[in-house]
Amino acid sequence: MKGSDDYMAVKLMAGNSKGGIGKTLISNLFGYHLAERGNKVLIVDFDPQGNTTRLFREKYKVEIKKTIYQAVTKDDLSDLICTVEGENISLIPTSADLSLLTKGKHNNINVLKNIISQIESDFDYIIIDTPPTMEDFYLQNVFNVVNYFVIIVENSEQSFQNVYKYHELANDIYENLNPDLEYLGILMNKRDDSDEIFNRLKEKYGLNDEEYFKHAIPKNARLAKYSEDGVYNYMNKKSNIIKYDQWDYKVMRIMNPIIDELLERINEAKSDSLEKVNNV
Repeated sequence: MKGSDDYMAVKLMAGNSKGGIGKTLISNLFGYHLAERGNKVLIVDFDPQGNTTRLFREKYKVEIKKTIYQAVTKDDLSDLICTVEGENISLIPTSADLSLLTKGKHNNINVLKNIISQIESDFDYIIIDTPPTMEDFYLQNVFNVVNYFVIIVENSEQSFQNVYKYHELANDIYENLNPDLEYLGILMNKRDDSDEIFNRLKEKYGLNDEEYFKHAIPKNARLAKYSEDGVYNYMNKKSNIIKYDQWDYKVMRIMNPIIDELLERINEAKSDSLEKVNNV
């Protein structure tokens, strides 16, 4: 099953330059659910904090043989991809030394693209986790390789301010380097029962209702635990039939309509792009 065509993976990023907004968790949830639907998924940890790499170790007990920094500096991708036996999900891990690539001969906009171009035909979806920064090296590399991006926001002024910053950089990359880059919209995380702050920020920044995913991710105690222990990592030890506990299943009920909408938005973007090509 291929996510795009017979050769190219769908490449996706969900981000915001504000820290603590949940982009790593959401990237991992996207990856898990797409893999559960029968897709071959690769998650790329392009954040020197290495939180996705840590979460993979917690959930899948993967063995890290090589990181992005080592692969780039040695010009050798062998053993870079961590596969999970019996699962549709894999990882390209990172470490703190990724930040060293921002200096010297490896500081260029094609570092990530050169890696992805060599392995993407093996996957349906590639999800890239980015650091909470607007530093050119990281975001330019990511925007230069992905097809689609989602902006994550929460009920805070800073997260809404960063929507414009992301758009500005993405538009620059789109116009000069990556004509396949498509904006899918805004996904609300940690949504509470009160819409007062959300509506005020939405009105202040003049964002269209169509930009927002219809479904939001609410504040949830189990989701908060995932950031430490890995997604859906609370196995039901009392049953050999029911795989997870009730709180994991509650999160699944939250995420399934979001994944449905994500795929709908990707398909709509594909159709719009095809229509533009046909009208040229």
